[in-house]
Amino acid sequence: MNCDQVRDHLLEGRVAETPEVQQHAAECSACHELVATRGLVEALRAGAPSANGAGQLGQLQAQVRAELSRETSGPARLRSMRTRTRLLLALALIVAIGVVEGTLLARADMPFVPTEHLLPMLGILGLLAVAAAWVALRPLFRPALPRSFELVVLLLCLSVPAALSFVQPDTGHHPSVDGFGADFFHHAGACLVHGLTLAVLVWLAFRALDRQALGSGLGALVGGMAGAVVATLGLQLHCAIPAAPHWLFGHAGVGAIVLVGLWIRQRL
Repeated sequence: MNCDQVRDHLLEGRVAETPEVQQHAAECSACHELVATRGLVEALRAGAPSANGAGQLGQLQAQVRAELSRETSGPARLRSMRTRTRLLLALALIVAIGVVEGTLLARADMPFVPTEHLLPMLGILGLLAVAAAWVALRPLFRPALPRSFELVVLLLCLSVPAALSFVQPDTGHHPSVDGFGADFFHHAGACLVHGLTLAVLVWLAFRALDRQALGSGLGALVGGMAGAVVATLGLQLHCAIPAAPHWLFGHAGVGAIVLVGLWIRQRL
């Protein structure tokens, strides 16, 4: 028996105290040490991957490759972008909605709206939308924002559109669309549907950009309320009715519906 045979003998788990092995070990110091440490050899042999284990490892590797493929293709590619890029995309969407609402869908009295009134309102709503986007798309590796800060942003997203309802200028539009009377629900309902469409569009975009897909928590609610603020900004450029009841129901009401809807979604 030679050294290779002794090694194979031990690795195959056969009894080491056979006369042939003992005789060779007595003449070969290396094999003598190997036989003396056969417990370690048996432990290593036991830890070697079996055919079944190798198959399981292959399955695990395939699953990891599939997950990586999903994260680098299709909509998931958006979530894998750098935070700065994702925030710029969110900002681009907000600007695009403002441009479309202020040009193609602009309010009939746009030439008569005082610039010193319109620009501050757009600035307030724009800054609030950007702040909400920053909260919603905050990277996971950074420390979590204080819950009180997220709550403040959430309350501002809900209260600022309501407060703006009482400071809309009357530009002398036709009294048939003053927001009161029999047509109140018709006009307010049209703005509500328009605003909800914008809010859902922004929410879906933010959900595609967010690493956690706006799953749960205050951050997810803030992401939805960002859509409501952008909707209010769009309606500011689209709707010529200055009446406070119309704004409260048809414009600020978007935020209330979005907040309740997302809260119910998180509880289901």
